[in-house]
Amino acid sequence: MDAGKERADVVTSAEDLIRTDYVDWRHLRRSWGGQTDVLEGVESAMEGKLPAMNSSLAGDVLILPSFPMWQLLVILGMITWIYLARISMITLRVRSILQPFVSKHVENSVPFIVWLQGSQSQLLDAVLASLSYCVSVEFYTAFLPLLFWSGHSRLARNMTLLMALCIYLGNIVKDVVSAPRPPTPPVRKLLAATFEKDVAQEYGLPSSHTINTICLSGYLLHYIGSHGGEANRTLFWVSASVLVLVITGVVYGRMYLGMHSPLDLLAGGIMSLGILSFWLIVEEYVETFVAYGENVTSFWATIAVLLLFAYPSGEHRTPSFEFHTAFNGVALGVVCGVHRTFHLYHDGRVKLLSLTSAPGAAALLLRLLVGLPVCLAVKGASKALAIRILPSLCSLLGVEIQSSGCVQAAHVQEMAVKLKKNNLERTSKKAGFLPRVLQILEDEVLDVDTGIRFIQYAGLGWSVVELAPSIYRSLNL
Repeated sequence: MDAGKERADVVTSAEDLIRTDYVDWRHLRRSWGGQTDVLEGVESAMEGKLPAMNSSLAGDVLILPSFPMWQLLVILGMITWIYLARISMITLRVRSILQPFVSKHVENSVPFIVWLQGSQSQLLDAVLASLSYCVSVEFYTAFLPLLFWSGHSRLARNMTLLMALCIYLGNIVKDVVSAPRPPTPPVRKLLAATFEKDVAQEYGLPSSHTINTICLSGYLLHYIGSHGGEANRTLFWVSASVLVLVITGVVYGRMYLGMHSPLDLLAGGIMSLGILSFWLIVEEYVETFVAYGENVTSFWATIAVLLLFAYPSGEHRTPSFEFHTAFNGVALGVVCGVHRTFHLYHDGRVKLLSLTSAPGAAALLLRLLVGLPVCLAVKGASKALAIRILPSLCSLLGVEIQSSGCVQAAHVQEMAVKLKKNNLERTSKKAGFLPRVLQILEDEVLDVDTGIRFIQYAGLGWSVVELAPSIYRSLNL
């Protein structure tokens, strides 16, 4: 067969496959993996055509339709759940059942934890404290940009979204149960760093370190196994051995450091297996939606905001909600940036930087020197912009706000007085279902610091996946 005709046939088949199955280049490579001689020509011929095709298919029947009823159902379902959870006080009901059981177990496990800490040594303290930091949210937040900027975009974005899911579900259970950590004394808590002091203010069950470590380690092994082939079999088993040691060290270390009881760790392990299994099922659907879906930015932003309202209140205020807010914002920024620039930087055709070679390591170092200041500047600018805009927006919508530090107290009090006056004037004019729903919003006192934190971390995530790569491209880094 003539090479030109063969290439044209493959392009036509590719168009048909995309039109019917709504797939991306990974699926095309799998379908024509044996025709490597024409794949490069296909990619060249299809360059710039795929986005246009996706737009032209707006009227066709797709997995993700133009009028996405499934998105509307998801949003309505979340709003319904938020309303029902509030009127039924389900958080208090679940807490009244689980908290006594968990608290009793924590109390009964104190002698075992004290015995475990009997093997105390300065070396063990340093090793286990360092290991805890290496699997903390702070470490992952600093590490994930390295994956993006070295060309491992799929791995980085899926680990980002998976971690956002882990933090949200884990922290929900923490605040719903509101179970204490092992008491000090007699248990000795080793708080070697500032981040551990913040973590120590959270409730105990489940162990977030256990959830994050097992989920991200499991996904990393899955990624290596599914993308490496036979050539990476050795890498897979070496990685598996190292990660098993890391997980064992983290689980042991959380008890040794006095941060968790055995039940906390068991609950974290069970939750992590469930979360990881769920993610491996939905991963391809999420990938396709983020790359080619309809209304990605608006839908994801709506869900992200609703997740903030759906978060249950703990018995006392802890940093758990703040941790979720930050990574929820990062996930939104990453999704928006990847969706906007998928075919430029994130479709798997970007050259990987080899960190084992001097040129690759030097290129990544240059990207870090350029990218980190840019991302930090965007984070600061996003915070400043949010501080200026959010209070005024809430005032315009008639929503009362409070702030623990980002907005001056005098400004908040002045806004509250104006809102109460305006609400009194409008109350007598309201009738019907929708006005009553809006009245509920007006009666809600929102913490504006949550919105500010959410926006600044969304800006951070966006800058990592869109702004920084654009700068690298213009500088030829």
